[in-house]
Amino acid sequence: MKKALSLILALVFSCGAIMLSGCTTEPENSSQPAESSKVPVAVAKKLRVGSYNIANGREINHDLKLLADDILEKELDVVGLQEVDRFCSRSKFLDTTKLLSEYTGYEYVAYFKCIDLAGDAATYGQEGEYGTAILSKYPIVSTESIELNPGDKVERRVLGCTKIDVNGTEINFFNTHLTIADPRVRADEFLKVAEAVKDKKNCLLTGDFNVSSFDEFAVVDLTITNNPERDIITFPSNQRRIDNILYSEEFTLVEDLVGVLDNNHSDHYLFFAEYEYIVME
Repeated sequence: MKKALSLILALVFSCGAIMLSGCTTEPENSSQPAESSKVPVAVAKKLRVGSYNIANGREINHDLKLLADDILEKELDVVGLQEVDRFCSRSKFLDTTKLLSEYTGYEYVAYFKCIDLAGDAATYGQEGEYGTAILSKYPIVSTESIELNPGDKVERRVLGCTKIDVNGTEINFFNTHLTIADPRVRADEFLKVAEAVKDKKNCLLTGDFNVSSFDEFAVVDLTITNNPERDIITFPSNQRRIDNILYSEEFTLVEDLVGVLDNNHSDHYLFFAEYEYIVME
């Protein structure tokens, strides 16, 4: 009887062990669920751009904080500036680009000298200079200055060229100030600008172009923001439309976000526009 009871107990414990083992053992050929792969989608991004001839700050007694406030008011991401002094006696020896960067909080700035002007080399280590600049919220990763005329008979003019990293998208951003003195010289300058921006992707071109007609832009293979249909005055003293932003096909103008800031901080109005472009995320 004892042997029979022992045999029964042994069988019970053995079956229990088998059942427990079956509950905890992974089934053969089991596989973990595959991780879902993220499919890139097209996302529309926006960039607010300005072009501003600041007339070296003379209209506001060189209170550059007012110009910085204009840039901030329009919430610009990048702005091309013309008639920019650095260390000049006529503008209180101010470093305009440095101060505008500090006042706006825009860390990135590129300066492009056109000509020398009277300054105080003994104090500042260089003579004064006058030219153009690009001020950006986003990193400027490279710069180049292209001479547009020899400067022997008219004021030397340049095209400021930058590449800007906007959250991983490389923007080709250009800025210039063309001659007003001679339309024939300006026509040659336009040809050099056209060559520089030719076939560039994600391209934006700002400037005071001093055009007498929108037809002068025809040589540049970019879309004109300020055009005969929109016809925005940017130089109020004689009702001229000389400041502009041109853009390549990767950008789309946001129609209700284009215009001027019409105050008296310069003899030009700040001209601004917002653009959309597509990235894959």
